[in-house]
Amino acid sequence: MFQYRVYEGQLPKTIAEQIRYLYETIFQTSAERMMEKMNKVESLLVLAAFKQEKVIGFKIGYESNSEEFYSWIGGVNPAYRKKGIGSTLMNMQHEWLKKRGYKIVTTQTKNKWRAMLILNLRYGFDIIGTYTDEKGEPKIILQKQL
Repeated sequence: MFQYRVYEGQLPKTIAEQIRYLYETIFQTSAERMMEKMNKVESLLVLAAFKQEKVIGFKIGYESNSEEFYSWIGGVNPAYRKKGIGSTLMNMQHEWLKKRGYKIVTTQTKNKWRAMLILNLRYGFDIIGTYTDEKGEPKIILQKQL
């Protein structure tokens, strides 16, 4: 029903544009900063879920150091939620990381993104801290031993 692909390094332009559009749809904000960061990160990993060549979900991260990976951002098109896409993308990411020798995966989320927080906890992440971001919103730091 769904196809999944792994991209290492810079994305094909058509895929990057679909992710930009999906990000803006999910988060209701401009994807400009995300796109700029994606172009700067050297060890970018993007996992994408497709339905008939259309990106319906993504998970993006990059290397923090040789043993730690930062799972940066992800989302699933609201029309395709509750179908296991987020879980599949997370499992794929963690398997990819293990095969490459990473020991730890770290991520952050906000309390308002409860589905993401619950997914992370369900998949073995521990809350290791919190902080308040530049917009005054609390952020939750999570980490998982691979």
